[in-house]
Amino acid sequence: MLFRSAGAHPPRGAAGFGLQLAGLVICIISLAALGRSFGFAAAGRGVQTRGPYALARHPVYSSYLLSQSGYVMQAVSLRTIAVFVVAAGCNVCRAVAAEERLLSGSPACRAYQGRVRWRMIPRLW
Repeated sequence: MLFRSAGAHPPRGAAGFGLQLAGLVICIISLAALGRSFGFAAAGRGVQTRGPYALARHPVYSSYLLSQSGYVMQAVSLRTIAVFVVAAGCNVCRAVAAEERLLSGSPACRAYQGRVRWRMIPRLW
């Protein structure tokens, strides 16, 4: 998101900025809820269930999707769409293949997955 795309910059830029800002706020709140449990590599650091983690199991990745969607709205091009698709795919793979597989062995995590059904987008997925 640091590079401005050469694509079309439609008049809905304010909405795109709003999505990016909402994504940033959700990311900060989610990381604050994680506290010391945050790490770059998937590891068993316990299950967080407060704040955004009561609505979705991966709210940090949700915030990335929101911010990146806002960027695509501001700078529509094949390049920004392609980057969004690749980044979203990487986040989904990390959430499902790395984090949930690693943590699913924990009884606390299985109970949490039973309570919080949605992975990234409440009421959708």
